[in-house]
Amino acid sequence: MNPKQNPVTPRRRKRSDGLTRAGAAKVLRQMKASPAVLTQEQIQVIETRMQQDTDGVIRRMALAVIALSGAQLIEKVGKGDRESAQSVAQVMEHIGEYIGRAKALVEWLEAAQLRCMIALAYRDDGDELRAAVSREVKAS
Repeated sequence: MNPKQNPVTPRRRKRSDGLTRAGAAKVLRQMKASPAVLTQEQIQVIETRMQQDTDGVIRRMALAVIALSGAQLIEKVGKGDRESAQSVAQVMEHIGEYIGRAKALVEWLEAAQLRCMIALAYRDDGDELRAAVSREVKAS
């Protein structure tokens, strides 16, 4: 049949993850070309800090703050002495710094998960493997 008589074009085959084969190939090329996200030195600094749990005190202070009602916190800070109010301001600043580190950790975890997903997509049995492992993890 003459292609001009049949204007139907073949559909792009999509993978189970929603990517076309061409899209998946592009993602794999980008992954192969991507550098490491962190250096070993950066990982060592992060691991040392986490093992020392220097953020534990900040976490406990944040929990203590949210364990108070709004009225209780305002009473302690608004009607308390300046030293107590200054302590609350310090806690607030430390919590802000901790939030930045926590967000960075979430970004690293998401990057690691995505990189694993892309690497598994390279396998013909990647979907099957992921599904089996997902069932195992959920069962444990």
